[in-house]
Amino acid sequence: MKRQLVPLTLALVVLAALPVAAAAPTEISVTGSGSVAMMPDQATVNAQVQTTADTSAAAVDQNNRRYDAIVAAATRAGVARADITLSYYSMNYVPKPNPMPTGDTYERYGYTVTRSFAVKVRQIGKAGSVVDALSGAGATSIDGVAFGLANPQRARAQATERAVADARAKAEEVAKAAGLHIA
Repeated sequence: MKRQLVPLTLALVVLAALPVAAAAPTEISVTGSGSVAMMPDQATVNAQVQTTADTSAAAVDQNNRRYDAIVAAATRAGVARADITLSYYSMNYVPKPNPMPTGDTYERYGYTVTRSFAVKVRQIGKAGSVVDALSGAGATSIDGVAFGLANPQRARAQATERAVADARAKAEEVAKAAGLHIA
């Protein structure tokens, strides 16, 4: 009789332990999206000044003088000096071909200095007058005007809040359809 009692006792211990092990919680996985449209409140003008001369010193000197005039014109237009930043600078030598082509007046020979820079315009309504000031002071090209936000973190926070609310609404909808609730 002792032999039958031991196996029975083990079976009861195993059965008693089963309700203690909790079932894994039901998980609902959804994604949410949120977007925010805001009017831009600043502009960035990307511009360039290019000079060419027979010597590198002359090309650099011309470029420096033009750039200084451009910076002065931008500050007169209301741009802070700290908002004018250099983004690219190069000097290249283009030798004259031998023999010289006839009638070739477009090609530039000698040293070419190229300086690209960005001008942040914090008062977006002045973007056009800043472009005019830059080109009038000697910028050889305006490479584009980009519009954006001075504080993109605020927009990102609003979009995140909307995405979380969207995800929560979707999760509640799925849970209701499955007869569940979200804790």
